[in-house]
Amino acid sequence: MQQPRRMHPREAVSERRPVARAPARSASPSGRLLGNGRLRTLFTAAGTGGSWLGSDALYRWRGDRVEDLDGWFHYLRDLKSGAFWSAGIRPVALPLDHYEVANAPGSISITRETHGIESRLDVWVDAEQPMECRHLTLRNRSAHTRRIEVTSVLEVVLHRPQADAAHPAFSKLFIETEAIPSRGTVLARRRPRDPRGAHPWLAQSLGGRGALELATDRSSFVGRGRDLVRPVALTERAPLLATTGAVLDPILALRRTVSLAPGESAELPLLLAAAESREQALASLLGVSDSAALARSHERADAHARARLKRLRLGADGAQLDSLGAAVLYGDPRLRPRLEHLSRVSSGLGPVRDLGLDPETPIVLVEPTAKCARLGEETLDLLRVIARLVISDRLPDLGPWRGAERSRDPADARPAARRPAPISDPDRDGEALRCWNGTGGFSADGREYVIRLPRSAAGLSLPPRPWVNILANPGFGTIVSETGAACTWSGNSREFRSATRTTSHSPLKTVRPARPGPRCPGRRRMPAPTRCATASATAAAATRAGHSRWTRGSGSP
Repeated sequence: MQQPRRMHPREAVSERRPVARAPARSASPSGRLLGNGRLRTLFTAAGTGGSWLGSDALYRWRGDRVEDLDGWFHYLRDLKSGAFWSAGIRPVALPLDHYEVANAPGSISITRETHGIESRLDVWVDAEQPMECRHLTLRNRSAHTRRIEVTSVLEVVLHRPQADAAHPAFSKLFIETEAIPSRGTVLARRRPRDPRGAHPWLAQSLGGRGALELATDRSSFVGRGRDLVRPVALTERAPLLATTGAVLDPILALRRTVSLAPGESAELPLLLAAAESREQALASLLGVSDSAALARSHERADAHARARLKRLRLGADGAQLDSLGAAVLYGDPRLRPRLEHLSRVSSGLGPVRDLGLDPETPIVLVEPTAKCARLGEETLDLLRVIARLVISDRLPDLGPWRGAERSRDPADARPAARRPAPISDPDRDGEALRCWNGTGGFSADGREYVIRLPRSAAGLSLPPRPWVNILANPGFGTIVSETGAACTWSGNSREFRSATRTTSHSPLKTVRPARPGPRCPGRRRMPAPTRCATASATAAAATRAGHSRWTRGSGSP
């Protein structure tokens, strides 16, 4: 591995490429698709994205173009000040002194400067192996020696995205993890439920000098009621818990610490290999275990992409196709069909399935000639409605990645206004509860169980695990938690949901309100203690058979 080297504090980054500045707000995240024919990777200008081998997703990506908080993330933390941020503007956007995104034929790079530390993250897919490669370069632009902690984390899936999204908590139960600290590597595999089923092995490695820390249990990394924007592993000064095996909520997290003198730089390779077997995954990592091999892999990726563009005679349109593919995966509303097609559709999805198409898979409809006349007009209108992209005579132009060259407070990352909240004592708020256990107890008449969530400087004090109540009749139902998170369904809770299911964050985070739901504009009061509840001194949830209610303020039920 290349040793840290001295650089002038203002030395320019070599090989400047066509650059787009910090991404501005748009209908969906700007991104590109990278791949080698076997492995496909989506990477956005914000640092989010996903990766797929065949039909299996390697790590979690839900395509949420509003929050956009899924991907393989890399945190940087200053050990002296405790401040932390990420290599991209997601998941930790602020503070931000400089941000730019550069494109090459087969790779993307993000350069960011925060707190006097410049980071450059290069991302590509190896041309020969099913492996996503990343190269992180850190430079100390300040006048003081800095100790920077680098943490890499992703949520393991190793399953078809539709199957994982149908019941995430159940899907996670079949993941097993393993650590090889001597190689700086953690592995994961999915136990097949069907003897004929097969899923890839996944191996992640973080190179560099210094002791390695690792974690594969999301509960210890993220923390109860938190997310990847503010995980407990970054807010508290504690080593990662090296738990491995059949963890209930798996992640792959690796950490190393680098020391940088003024003007000094350090390089850390981050590799993610997928293969049919454990041995093949480890062999793929070993093939790019040094700086020279990693550089050759980067060169091969760019050469492979240029050859593909030449073979397809695409030229500059190749990058447009890659960006268009990312927009299709995110369901960019700019690609939606015209309203007249929607008004003419009266049937269900049966005609689409009769064509052998899966409506849950992104569909692109191309209408170059009158050959489509073989289909009925109603079927064509249905395809135009459900397709993520309809192409007639030319490709749609999404425009360049736009943004500001320099921003210290981007509008899309500004937090809501907050008011200081008084610290409350649940024992003094409201009526005395029977069988009080520190979190909840029964009301005086014994008809309700009341959970009190006192607020302190650290936020709402949640119970160790979500407390839920199921309200249902034979044909309709909802499940609600103590924070107000909910999932509503009709007929079948798996197939016919009318609100977002939040078990993808269980058992750690059930604080996202189901959509459609109330907005969180700063100081506006909310009916339930969702994650934007910043001003109340205490909150409470009361449950009984067939009924739940929430209150906020200084008093409790």
